[in-house]
Amino acid sequence: MLYIKKQTTRFTVLSALFVTLTGCAATEDSSSGSGSSSYELKVSVSGLQQGKNVVLSSGQSTATNVFTENEALGITTDGTYSFGSFTSGTSYNITVLQQPVSQTCTVTSGESSLSASTTVAVACTSESYTISGTVVGMLSGQSVTLQNNSGDNLTVSSNTSFSFTTKVASGATYLVTVLTQPTGQTCTPNLNSGVVSDNVSDVSIICSFTVYTVSGNVSGLSGTLVLQNNYGSDQTLTSDGSFSFRVASSAKYNVRVKTQPNGKCTVS
Repeated sequence: MLYIKKQTTRFTVLSALFVTLTGCAATEDSSSGSGSSSYELKVSVSGLQQGKNVVLSSGQSTATNVFTENEALGITTDGTYSFGSFTSGTSYNITVLQQPVSQTCTVTSGESSLSASTTVAVACTSESYTISGTVVGMLSGQSVTLQNNSGDNLTVSSNTSFSFTTKVASGATYLVTVLTQPTGQTCTPNLNSGVVSDNVSDVSIICSFTVYTVSGNVSGLSGTLVLQNNYGSDQTLTSDGSFSFRVASSAKYNVRVKTQPNGKCTVS
């Protein structure tokens, strides 16, 4: 028997001051007395995932180039950044010194001469992986329709392996659920949720005529509580009482809180 109790927790919030480098706006600086202008060598980064890091180099295209190969920018978020101000016409060659983990950043038109309009585009894309698994226990002539992340519908008509058409980017989450059950049977997904870092192949859809009930009681509820089993089959409760989920024989269950009410509820 599962019991869910409301737990009240007191938090102390400490404030701290952080200095963060974000996008650096470009400015034009006219050189006094030289008759020539200087401009910032800017790069605009897009598509970089949170928590990732890309290192860019200004390069060295000629022996008289003011840049050295050691000049680099370590960038952790999308935005516009500058290597500094240099004389108009200075040659540059922007390259990626270090790619972010599980992403590839590509420089567009990275080699040229500096002018007032120079902003080199750097676009980062994520590696993507397949989500697949196996259906077991389904009777001949039946079919089950699966979803990944509430879409990419996939109908499986036999006990066999399956793979969703749409790949999932590295660092993103996947969630395989049953959209349509086979006639007279219940299919329960197991190992069906996680964060992608490689191809996923261990999702299991267990189907059976024999179905068990996983039930419990909610106490101390104030507000609206949403429960899940195996990251699906949402149930909404607004007052104390019982709940139940249907689980196929031999399948595992995992009852969790999807949405907390006022305060905090824990599953035990």
